[in-house]
Amino acid sequence: MAATVALIVAACSSSPTTPSAAAPGSPRSTNGQTTPPTIGAAQLPQGPSRASLIQQAVDDGQLTELSGLLYRAYAALNLPELLPSQFQVGGPGTDDGVLADLADLSSSLSPSDLARVTPLLVRPTDPRSIFAAQPSASLQMVEDPNPSKCANWDDSGTLDARFKVWACADRGADDAELDIATAVALIKEIWDPMTVAEPNGMGPPKPDGPDGGGTSPEYGGDSRIDFYLLDLGQIVYREGNNEIPEDAAAAAQVSAPYLDASGQVLNSSSGFVLLNRSRLDSKEMKQDIIHEFFHVLQMAHNRRATHDHGLSHWFVEASATWAETWYDRSESEVPHARFPTQFQSSPAGLESADIDHQYASYIWPFFMQQELDEKSIFDAWQSIDPLAPADFAGVTAAINDELPFDKNFREFAVRNLDLDQVLTSAQVPTYHEADSNFYQNSPPAGMIEASIIPGEPYESQPGPAVPLNAAYWHFTIAPTAKLVTVSIANVSPFADMDGDVLLRHSSGKWERRKFNGSEVKFCRDDPGQDIDAIYLVVSDHSTTDPLLGYVEASAKEACSGAIHVGGTIAWDATTTSTYGDTPTTDTVSGSMHMILASEDGGPFTLEQGPDSSYSYDYDTSGCSPTGHFAGVLKALDAQTEPTTGIGKVIPQGKPGQDLPLTVYFGDKWTRSCNGSDPYEDGALHAFPGCAPASFITGLFDSNSNSYNFRCETLQDEGGYHVSGHITGTFTLLDSQSPAP
Repeated sequence: MAATVALIVAACSSSPTTPSAAAPGSPRSTNGQTTPPTIGAAQLPQGPSRASLIQQAVDDGQLTELSGLLYRAYAALNLPELLPSQFQVGGPGTDDGVLADLADLSSSLSPSDLARVTPLLVRPTDPRSIFAAQPSASLQMVEDPNPSKCANWDDSGTLDARFKVWACADRGADDAELDIATAVALIKEIWDPMTVAEPNGMGPPKPDGPDGGGTSPEYGGDSRIDFYLLDLGQIVYREGNNEIPEDAAAAAQVSAPYLDASGQVLNSSSGFVLLNRSRLDSKEMKQDIIHEFFHVLQMAHNRRATHDHGLSHWFVEASATWAETWYDRSESEVPHARFPTQFQSSPAGLESADIDHQYASYIWPFFMQQELDEKSIFDAWQSIDPLAPADFAGVTAAINDELPFDKNFREFAVRNLDLDQVLTSAQVPTYHEADSNFYQNSPPAGMIEASIIPGEPYESQPGPAVPLNAAYWHFTIAPTAKLVTVSIANVSPFADMDGDVLLRHSSGKWERRKFNGSEVKFCRDDPGQDIDAIYLVVSDHSTTDPLLGYVEASAKEACSGAIHVGGTIAWDATTTSTYGDTPTTDTVSGSMHMILASEDGGPFTLEQGPDSSYSYDYDTSGCSPTGHFAGVLKALDAQTEPTTGIGKVIPQGKPGQDLPLTVYFGDKWTRSCNGSDPYEDGALHAFPGCAPASFITGLFDSNSNSYNFRCETLQDEGGYHVSGHITGTFTLLDSQSPAP
């Protein structure tokens, strides 16, 4: 352990207060149904917290990093009088990481700036602390008959060999002794289950000092974990009242960094905990202890990987909030209140740096526990152990290794619809099945309501959706609609997107369908397809890339002859160039799959989406590197040139006729040829075609209702000789397009 360190304080309000079982707006089940909690003054604040408002000002360049951290620290300790007026409007909120990051910054501060932050970082028993020192001018405190300084601290002595509880005895030794005993009993209750050895738990905390005694008073006098009960009401502020909400200032704090043999700081540490003494008689105190002690256990694994310049990785608060649901299941409605009031009302994704949203993201660890087990959260923290400081990508990868986003995020997004009757009928698991205290029937607040009416196609507003997030629609279907289509063809990138629909049949039963392509289509005249309502869920399982584009829904009054044909075309070709002094040879080999549609016997159009795609390899003699390309096919207009990753397809003809196709690719890559400087170039004949270039015709076979593409390419044009083969067959498909 280092002999002298800056103590890192991560201030955190406790879990939100929820109504009692008998109170109006109670979340408890009534005939299998629940309603979300109402938001009152003692519950989660409406709108962004002060911490979020301050951090946004830092992000916008309106505040320096130090000013932002100081203001957030004042907000976390509920000192709104010390904040500029524009930051006093938010709610108290929660902000565990702020004082930890303030302490990280302290080593680079000037003496005057260090003097400003020190009272916020040291232990309450330190004479310099805002909880123990004389009123400080920097905090604008005033003299009072009940001064903020605590002159006499009492502790739990030998009541437990693993931890020590402290309380101020200035108001009476008997009261302090009773409060200490109450806290000791609560901590004993959660200590053993929370410190089970890996992989069945987080393991024990790191000692708060060297073994064998001799620990200095600044670390509590011994190696036990310290818990401080704070009388927040002692502090009085100029031009402000002395009322501090009961849910303020529960905190886990880093005690000191651990050092290796060479004196280098390790990523792990011990910690101590601040608790609001006034909450001892409430059920929330146990939740506070669980949440903050879980932070101490996180610190024993790796604290530095999850913090970077005033920001913390979302999994820090998310997993600590999940711990409240796991280790105090009988009162889990307290942390679960964050789901309907915060998570479901936010447009942010899991990777968001928004301080408020990080607590609400506990729902992903809760989902991990439901899909796997609680060990998956502990295993993730073990994987975080070796990561370097500020390695947020590595932390996300450790979470992903337990339950990969690309395969599971769509299930998470559908479950977050949280309409129990709908999900249960569609045989989709619900959170309520994992915990009966979970809030039922709290769908996403941003879900869009729309109608599907013949002749009035619906098109959503364009715009990006953030990574690890989902968008929701609820469609009602007009009685006159017969052929209904819901399309995600114009949402991209396709590789990062998942689409799901829940369909209500006329019988009242719900059915879930996953998009097996770019659209879901059904005829309401067909048996079993009389659908009258749809929930659409479009989710982004990428951790980095947003979804762009829009969704569409349309209907017709008759299930007329919508025809789909599709298949695969393969080709290979060789191009020999005699132009110039150095003859070159280009070779290409590729394939493309596409689906074409014709409405009411009209001209074929390309069905855009992941079902219409291509890939090919291209090599030029004397040049490197070779090119390997893959992308999607699109029906671009004549004036729009394709770009890298896009193939432009122009189909002609109608069903029952020969099918001409023209194909262009826009792929370019940087290569060097015969020792030249690298330059960007494209494939000369990526799809060689049958004269004219890039053109081929599929001959219609009436016996099999198929279109056969067969040709030997042979072209001589401008010094280039092209030869090769093109083959493929398009067949008649069902109305719902299958995947290739």
